[in-house]
Amino acid sequence: MAKGRGSPEGTGKIKFRFVEFEMAGTDSSLEEGLKSIAAALNRSMNPTIGAKLLRHNGDEQVGSQEGEEVVAAEEPNEEEEPATPSSPSKPAAPKKVAPRKILDNFKLDDVEPTLRDFAATKNPNSDFKRYLVIAFWAKTYKHMEELTPDHFFTAYRWLGWSTPKDPVQPIRDLVNPRIGKFSAGSVPGNGKINHVGEQVVIDMGGSKK
Repeated sequence: MAKGRGSPEGTGKIKFRFVEFEMAGTDSSLEEGLKSIAAALNRSMNPTIGAKLLRHNGDEQVGSQEGEEVVAAEEPNEEEEPATPSSPSKPAAPKKVAPRKILDNFKLDDVEPTLRDFAATKNPNSDFKRYLVIAFWAKTYKHMEELTPDHFFTAYRWLGWSTPKDPVQPIRDLVNPRIGKFSAGSVPGNGKINHVGEQVVIDMGGSKK
């Protein structure tokens, strides 16, 4: 027996137990006996011991029959963690749109032509063209160069057009250099038609009958 090395923390103790079995009988009875012992060890001790006993003693004393295989119990791996299912991606929150209001002081029929009559001569069929027509009419006949989203919202309601989900978005798009038919206003969200946008309105066709 090897001498243990001294340790500043104290002397440890090791207990070693050895179990010896002596059995007599035929190969088949010995194999059944070993299986019973291994099952008992699995219930009361480490399952690996019983499986090793069955595999070791069966090879030496009984001999495994052809076509039969004894599988040792697998020891759990503490390093492996159960796979955590990935959480489903959350849908993007819908963009909040500021409520718009009708402007009582933005009259649309106090000049000639009225906005309704002017829009009929241009027949705009998209939000971009409608915003251009409204801005052109306001600048030319009302002398209002810069318009807010509420101006366009009021004009849409007065003309009976379906308002965009976000009345600010067409202004942003028209101000964007990729389109470039509006110039940015003094306040974010406002816009004013420029000479490029004016030419688009001038070139628009009239009402189709």
